[in-house]
Amino acid sequence: CFCGLTISKRDVTDFESVKQIYDDIKKSMPPIGGVANGAMVLRDSSFATALFEDFQAVLRPKIQGTINLDPLFSETSNEPLDWFIGFSSLAAMIGNPGQGAYSAGNGFIKDLVNRRRSKGLAGSVIHISRVAGIGYIERELTKDLQHRLKTRSGTLVMSDVDLHQLFAEAI
Repeated sequence: CFCGLTISKRDVTDFESVKQIYDDIKKSMPPIGGVANGAMVLRDSSFATALFEDFQAVLRPKIQGTINLDPLFSETSNEPLDWFIGFSSLAAMIGNPGQGAYSAGNGFIKDLVNRRRSKGLAGSVIHISRVAGIGYIERELTKDLQHRLKTRSGTLVMSDVDLHQLFAEAI
């Protein structure tokens, strides 16, 4: 039984950083069974007023991060994964004013996962909504903004148990 935890702060948007942690894991731990990209940057603004730098900052963890992970665990890899999961958002499915870049990044993840699956590789996407009591929205938004978000989107709040179930089903 492998009973250890290693925490390493890395940048998923930097391939060399991702490759280094991949190499470190391969040297010191059991085979990698799965990968999940849950990286996220939010900088909401309308498309007309968005700064290019903000647009890129939002896209990079979703797009470049997933691009960086994919080749390490693709058909050329010696160890196929049991699961490869991209975290997305209901905003990518139903839209959310001010989150064009975020929705585009999530759409990219869905497309890359579909390409993986067409090649017989592991791949799933989970589209999550606001998680009650935990997560970015709970931590960063005021109760008033959370209420407006819920009213505007019409989506239901999910529990951490719901999120765990989605993750388990994706695996």
